[in-house]
Amino acid sequence: MPDDEPQPAKRFFPPEDMVTASELREFLFCERAWFLNRHGYARLEDISKGQANAFLEEQIAAIEGKAKVVDAELEKFRLQQTQLNGTVTAEDKAALRTQFADLDRELNVLLSGEYGVKKAEIPAWRESHKPFHWCSDFYRIMYGGGFDVIIGNPPWKEYAAVKKEYSVRGFATEGCGNLHGIATERSLALATDSARVSLIVQLPLTSASRMMSVRSSLRDQSKFCTAIPFDDRPGKLFEGLQNCRSVIFTCLKQRVDNTKVFTSNYQRWATDARAMLFPTFQYATSIRRTLFPDLFAKCGAQVAATILEKLDRPQ
Repeated sequence: MPDDEPQPAKRFFPPEDMVTASELREFLFCERAWFLNRHGYARLEDISKGQANAFLEEQIAAIEGKAKVVDAELEKFRLQQTQLNGTVTAEDKAALRTQFADLDRELNVLLSGEYGVKKAEIPAWRESHKPFHWCSDFYRIMYGGGFDVIIGNPPWKEYAAVKKEYSVRGFATEGCGNLHGIATERSLALATDSARVSLIVQLPLTSASRMMSVRSSLRDQSKFCTAIPFDDRPGKLFEGLQNCRSVIFTCLKQRVDNTKVFTSNYQRWATDARAMLFPTFQYATSIRRTLFPDLFAKCGAQVAATILEKLDRPQ
């Protein structure tokens, strides 16, 4: 995908030669990882946000030192498997697991403190919340700025349905009430400052009032964002699924003063026309309106966007 925003056109993805594999330092497909996304530190600096500890700076420095050691050992492990003689003993694997477990345990103690968990309750909290610390398990990637590309399908599940089992802390999107909104915020946190992020989420992202915090996160952290809404009647984007009205959004993460949002019309198609759905997309540049300025309008033609702008002007 080019750095410049997409122009309204009949193309969903840019030409394949726009980005080569060598240009992407790291790639993350977040599907099974979403449930690991909910809790844990994305970056080492996140630790200081929820702590009130006079010795925190020393603790973070010690954790970073341990993370570097574990990362170096992991790299040696990888080279042993791929470039050297390929011999990796059970003892080598056990030693590496022990180092990861020790680092994970230290981070869990800090994180559980933010949840008000007592020391004796940490094992039960760890089992229910299943924290995953990207800053340690992917230390080299996160130290280098994060992931260049993140794509996936986060869970479409109401937060209230799982809140008795686990809760989240420190997410601006918590009020949206759905895990896919929280996962969107975490994805942006894991991405580099020039990353591409694309997720399949539920239709309310475009216009539901409770999704305002998610739309704000996308606008505040993107140079441009495209949003394509899909119905599930008469044709379906995913055969066999019911009540699957969805949105595919794609954004280029970069903080700018005026984020450009490109929208398409609400996609409805006959089942037989499925093969022609993606090649015929059209975009319209979404404008900041006086009426409902936060929404991602379901508008796929620039002439329609212009009419909407005129209707919105003060008389």
